[in-house]
Amino acid sequence: MKIAISSDFFTALSKLPKAQMNKTIKLVEKFKNDPTSSGINYEKLHFSADGRMHSIRVDDAYRCIIMKPEQDDVYIMLWVDHHDEAYDWAKRHKCMINPENGSLQIIETNYITEETPVITLKNTKTIYSDMRDKDLVRLGVPEGLISQVKQIQYEYELDSL
Repeated sequence: MKIAISSDFFTALSKLPKAQMNKTIKLVEKFKNDPTSSGINYEKLHFSADGRMHSIRVDDAYRCIIMKPEQDDVYIMLWVDHHDEAYDWAKRHKCMINPENGSLQIIETNYITEETPVITLKNTKTIYSDMRDKDLVRLGVPEGLISQVKQIQYEYELDSL
């Protein structure tokens, strides 16, 4: 089994009160040694899109958000926070592994608007309009954002997206 820790996790960890930070560090050590240990209580987050997002208890008030594999053997620690804030973070984010380059992609779901139709004016050229979807995925663009990326006309729009 493999354990990965997102950089966002470390950011969240650094903001915890000292007591919860110490408890989280002990939990990470226990998790690293055996993520299937009976002492780690997984709670499936039913609102997550793919069913792999879970929480594990740091203490009565704090939770770690992790991505638990269904078939492969990679566990990913994503976020740690007070219970309500941790669940809110999990509701607002979608996590996936890019199929082309294997990188972890954590995306705020309010940026993913797959249902929104793409309106392209005839003969309007955008920065990425000539690129194939497959090539954009290879570059690290999540599939759910391809239509939005293809509409970008200026570099500052890419930065804001």
